[in-house]
Amino acid sequence: MQILIVFGLALLTGTTQRSPFNSYQVFLSPRTLPGACSSDLNEFRNRTYTFRSGIYPSDSPLTLHDGEAVERNMFGTPEWETSLARADRVNVDGMEAVLLVIGANHVNGTGGATHVMVTRCRDGQLVVLFEASGEGVRDASFGTTFELTVTRWVWSSNDGHCCPSKEAEERYKWGRARRFVRVSRTERPVRRESAARRG
Repeated sequence: MQILIVFGLALLTGTTQRSPFNSYQVFLSPRTLPGACSSDLNEFRNRTYTFRSGIYPSDSPLTLHDGEAVERNMFGTPEWETSLARADRVNVDGMEAVLLVIGANHVNGTGGATHVMVTRCRDGQLVVLFEASGEGVRDASFGTTFELTVTRWVWSSNDGHCCPSKEAEERYKWGRARRFVRVSRTERPVRRESAARRG
């Protein structure tokens, strides 16, 4: 009987450790997006994207017009506003690629989603080499060693939505298998006032 009680407490403890705000997902297998591509960065402002994560928009393609998209609710007012925040040329181990950051804001809600993609135009098609999505994604950048760094908020089980208590930094590098691999992950506590200004 005591063993069952201890086991039950362990299960309860294990299930309460994860906050529902930690929606971060990473995909390292390359895939091809529908539609042609070119070397023009403006093209990324006017094309259709699909995302592999279960985070908005998870059930349908997203089409940007001049870098923006608005999804309206049944009353005709904006429900989601999405924009292309960045489209930067980057060097992936000698290959020319483009780092995309697409942010979606839930106008009538309390959250949002950020999608990070590293893409490459190959044989007239847009290939996604790396993809990460999550509510707490803060930034993505390439360093001088061709490493991709993604920083994001991490919520502990007792953290309010306003105030994640940690920040994670993940580094990815292009590997011999012709795909990105994670080479490091670090977490550090953040000041509450800093986290509250995460928007």
